[in-house]
This record gives sequence, structure tokens and C-alpha cells, in this order.
Amino acid sequence: MADHSISKADQRVQRLKGLLENRERRHLVGFLHGVDPEEIPQYELVNGVITPPFTEVSLKDSAFSFDFGNVRFLNGDISHVVVSIAEDKPTYDVYAPLPHDWGNERTVPIPHAVVEELYASWVSKFEAVEELRKKINKQRNFARDMLGSEPYSVVHGKEGLKIINKTQVRLLK
Repeated sequence: MADHSISKADQRVQRLKGLLENRERRHLVGFLHGVDPEEIPQYELVNGVITPPFTEVSLKDSAFSFDFGNVRFLNGDISHVVVSIAEDKPTYDVYAPLPHDWGNERTVPIPHAVVEELYASWVSKFEAVEELRKKINKQRNFARDMLGSEPYSVVHGKEGLKIINKTQVRLLK
């Protein structure tokens, strides 16, 4: 009778793939600092002051790195691999292996060839988070810059802009 169970390393690879391929906005927003639940904020001019205060969204520290845990290289060596973005360039850092711990799946080694494939997915995900950050900031800037302008009609579309009056701006979702 064949054993159809999946190994712990294979299970870990499947979880990593799912995590790195997730491009849902709700998930990507988790890597951003300063995103409001009701994005874009409804800006108003009150006594010449923009409320709520204008701030740009930034990347959380967690957006800049990904820990692959233990990785088995072709020569059989096992190392702890962490990828990160430094000075706008992706880096691949190798450390001493994490000590085996049944409670920590990152200690189960996965093949280096798989990590090379997943590395490209991580870089792509970082780029998606960065694009979302830029998009939100562009929308916030536009909404803020529209304060004090003459009223416009509703712009139809998924993310159109509605200016209620010259002191109140709201982006439509």
C-alpha cells in the first residue's frame, strides 16, 4: 500500500507558495503602515487646516524581508536563509541553520531549488506592496490637492472621485 502522505517539507513549501502568491489587497495592506480602515480618508478644510491630518502610507519593516527558514543546498548543507530589500536591491542572506524544533516549521529544511523559485515570488510580492503604497499615496495627495478647488461632478468608475463641495473630498471605492 502506497504512502500518500505529504512530507513536512512539502507542506511547508505549499504554505510558503500560498503566502508569497497572495496578492489580495487585504493581505498586502498588512505590510503598510498608516492605512485607514476607510481608505481614502475624507479630507475637509476646517479653519484653513486639513482634517484628518495628511500623512502618507509607508512600508512596515516586515515588508522588507522574508525568512525562508532552513534550506538544504545541493551539497547537503543546511543554512537559515533570509531575503531582504536593502538600498532598493534584493539580497539573499545565509546564516547558521536554525536548531531543530518540532514546534517551529521553519526548522524543517526545504530544497534550495524551491527557494530560488519562491525568491522571485517574494520579489514580485514586495513590488506589489510597493505599488499599492504608491497608489494609495497618489490618491491621498489628489484628494488633499482638490481641497479648495471648484466642485466637480462624480467621476464614474471603481475608484472615482466625488467632490462634495470645495472643502470636502471623498474617493469612491
